[in-house]
Amino acid sequence: MRSLSGTPRGFGSPARTQILTLATIGQPTRTGTTPLKNDGKENETIRFFENDNEQEILTGYWDRKRKVGLFSKIVDVDDSELVTVTLTKSPWFWELSKATYRIEIHKEHIQINVKAVNYHKGHWTFNINGDKYDFYFHSGHKKSLFKNDKQVAKYNKGQVQFWTNDSGYVIADNNESKLLLLSLFIMFDMGEYMGADVNVDLGKLNSGVIENNEHWTPTK
Repeated sequence: MRSLSGTPRGFGSPARTQILTLATIGQPTRTGTTPLKNDGKENETIRFFENDNEQEILTGYWDRKRKVGLFSKIVDVDDSELVTVTLTKSPWFWELSKATYRIEIHKEHIQINVKAVNYHKGHWTFNINGDKYDFYFHSGHKKSLFKNDKQVAKYNKGQVQFWTNDSGYVIADNNESKLLLLSLFIMFDMGEYMGADVNVDLGKLNSGVIENNEHWTPTK
């Protein structure tokens, strides 16, 4: 797989740009020999590639269990768990502003609580080592990540999904953590399941808190 559909090209200098491509294949299997239990309804595998390389660098999957709830994990090629993402607070509809996710990056011993600032317009925030991050939804599937009020990444994914195949990408400053970038993608993708042969997902129909900067490119 050289390039996924819709992957942009020509974004900034290679020295300051990282492009992560994503392919959801909808088959509940992981790298290595350990399969996921397939209940025939939910869970999905996401394959992560770097800078249009053919080699898969990481694999993610999401699932739902009675005692844990909705969660996802990212594993490496040896099937070692690198990240766990959990929906820790799923309030009633009229209290969605209290929704919270937890991201655990295991080897770095980092735990992040991602909280909704404006759930309906898609504004989330969290802090890491004194840095304030804001994650914004825009129209469609476009999203952006800001660090201390400066944009550091942009996200997008396809609107048309054939069977269980889907694709997307993340473009980011080169000094941003790959695991964090991919954790945010899988965090807001987990729980989505489309079982038809062709699915159309238009994403967010209304505008977000801020406008999407179509011309943004990485700077570091």
